[in-house]
Amino acid sequence: MGFNRFSLLLSIRVCCLMASVALAAFLWFTPGYTATFVLTVIVAVGLGFETRKFVSKTNAELTRFLESVRHGELTQRFAYPEFGSGFEKLGETFTGILSDLQQKRTEQEQTLRHLKALVEQVPVPLLSLYENGEIVLWNHNARKLFGTVLVKDKHDLAHFSSHLATTLVNIRPGEKELVEFEADGSTHKLTVSVSHIIIAGKQEKLISLQDINSELGLAQLQAWQALVRVLTHEIMNSITPVASLADTTSHLVKDIKQNYQHSDMLLADLDDVEHAADTLSRRSNGLMQFVGSYKKLTRLPAPNLQSVKVNELLEQTIAVFAQSWQQKGITIDMQLGSAPILIDADRSMIEQIIVNIMHNAEHALSQSNNPKVTIGVHLTKRSRCVIEIADNGPGVADDIISKVFVPFFTTKREGTGVGLALTQQIMVAHGGQVNVRNLESGGACFSLVF
Repeated sequence: MGFNRFSLLLSIRVCCLMASVALAAFLWFTPGYTATFVLTVIVAVGLGFETRKFVSKTNAELTRFLESVRHGELTQRFAYPEFGSGFEKLGETFTGILSDLQQKRTEQEQTLRHLKALVEQVPVPLLSLYENGEIVLWNHNARKLFGTVLVKDKHDLAHFSSHLATTLVNIRPGEKELVEFEADGSTHKLTVSVSHIIIAGKQEKLISLQDINSELGLAQLQAWQALVRVLTHEIMNSITPVASLADTTSHLVKDIKQNYQHSDMLLADLDDVEHAADTLSRRSNGLMQFVGSYKKLTRLPAPNLQSVKVNELLEQTIAVFAQSWQQKGITIDMQLGSAPILIDADRSMIEQIIVNIMHNAEHALSQSNNPKVTIGVHLTKRSRCVIEIADNGPGVADDIISKVFVPFFTTKREGTGVGLALTQQIMVAHGGQVNVRNLESGGACFSLVF
C-alpha cells in the first residue's frame, strides 16, 4: 500500500505536469492570454523539477545504499518519513540489509580473531613460504624460534642454517624432514612438514617446524634408564651371592687357621685362599657400589620448582671451591652481571650439577699452567637463561665430545660415568638442556640452558 501511495503521488505529479504543458500549448495559440501563458509555463517547469526530484530521490538513495555496501560503510541509515510509508518501507529494507551485513561481518571478524588466537597458541611454529620466496610467520612460536632476526624471505634463513632454506623449498606435501637449527649457541633438531594451499589464486606452502630436542633427550634418557635398570638388576642378582660366598669363605678360612695353627704348610695354603677370598669379596663389594651409583639415574625425583636467583645460587655454590682452589692456584672469574635473573628450578639439583661440572673442570686443569675457571650467566634473545662454566684446560677431544653425557662413559681412572649423565637428566627434567663445546682460545665450556 505504501508503494501504491508513491505511484499515486507520482501519477498526480505527471498528470499535473501534462495538464500544465497542454494548457501552455493551448494558450500559446490563443491571443490575449500572454500573462496566463507565462504563469502556466512557470508552473509546468516547477512541476517538472518537482517530478524529477521526486523520482531521483529513489535512485539517489539506491545509489547511496549500493555505495555503502561497496565500501563497507555498514553504519548508514535510511529513513524517509516525509516521503510517505512507501519510502519509509524502502528505507527500513535498506537499513535492515546493512544491519544484517554488519552483523555477519562482526561474526566473521570474531571467528577470524578466534582462529588467530588458536594459531597463536599452537605450540608448533607455523609459517608460509610463497613462490617468490616470501615468508610469513603466523604465530608466536614461529617468531620466538627466529628470535630478533627479521625473517621475511627464504634467504633470511641463512642466519640459522643453510640446509633449512633448501629443505623448505624442496620438501613436498606429505613428506617429513629432520634439520638442525643453530640458535643462541645451541643446536636444535626440527622436524619439517608441509601442506600446499591455494588462496585467491596464490600458491603457498604452509610449513610446521617442531623442535624435538627435548623429546629426543627425554626418549634417550628413558632408554638409558631402562637399560641401566635392567643391567643393575641383573648384575646385582649375579654379584650379590658371589660377594656373600666370598665373605663366607674368608670367615671359614680364618676359623680353619685357628684350628690348625701348628701346620705351617696348611696355614700357607690357607693364607693364599684367604687372600683370594678377600680380593674377591673386596672387588665384589666395589662392583656392587659401582652398580649402586647408577641407580641414581633411574630414581631421580621430579624437580621441586621454585623461583631461584641465579646470581645468588652461583655465588653460594662457587664459594665452596674458593678456598681450596686458591691453595691449588686455580683462579675463579665470576661474570654474573648486575641485572637479577630468576629461574624456576630445583635449587638442590642445580647445585649438584654446578658442583659436578666444577669438579670436572678441576680435574681438567690438573696439568694446566695458570688454571682458570670462568662462570657467567646471561639471557638469550629468546629470554632463555644460560649458565656457562668454562675452563682454560685442554678441552674435550673431538672423538669423545659427543659421548660425554652417555652413561658409563668416563675418561677418569676412578670415574663411574654417572655425573654428566645425571646432569643431562636433571636439565631435561627442568625442560632445558646441557651442551658442551670447545673454545677457540682453549678449554671446554659447559652451558646450562633453562
